Amino acid sequence: MSDNSDQDSDIEFKHRKRKSSKNRKKENTNKQLTKKELKKRKLNYWTKSKENKIKEWQEQCRIYIWLHSKTSDHYDFINRTLSIPSILITAVTSTTLFSTLGIENKDPIIIIISILLIIGTFLQSIRDFFNPGELAIKNGNIAKQYSTLLNDMDEQLSQDPEDRENG
Repeated sequence: MSDNSDQDSDIEFKHRKRKSSKNRKKENTNKQLTKKELKKRKLNYWTKSKENKIKEWQEQCRIYIWLHSKTSDHYDFINRTLSIPSILITAVTSTTLFSTLGIENKDPIIIIISILLIIGTFLQSIRDFFNPGELAIKNGNIAKQYSTLLNDMDEQLSQDPEDRENG
């Protein structure tokens, strides 16, 4: 009787073992299905939170593009404001110097020319020190780089998640 019961218990144990391995396989396939579902949700590692972050960065890029464009325009205006009078003053004073060479009573003309030369030198020095032309170019280039970045983000978000680059 004990022999029979041992055999029965062995058969029952093997049957349980088979059942449990079958159950494990089913559970593994269920886990794999959930992994597949997760992959569908996170195609190329894109999630809703990443898309929202990219949209937030897009808005920041738009703000920076506007700011750098306005700054570039401002520096360009300053550059023109300093350059044009400086050029005109230098041209007038140099021409006047040559024309006064033959005049005998030169005192008031020389004083006026000297004042204009000082003003022209001052404007040119300010322009060289602050270098608004270079600052205008740099800000314009930065605005273009932000535009490129914004276009790349727009392109990625306009595509289906499967076609996007890895997030």
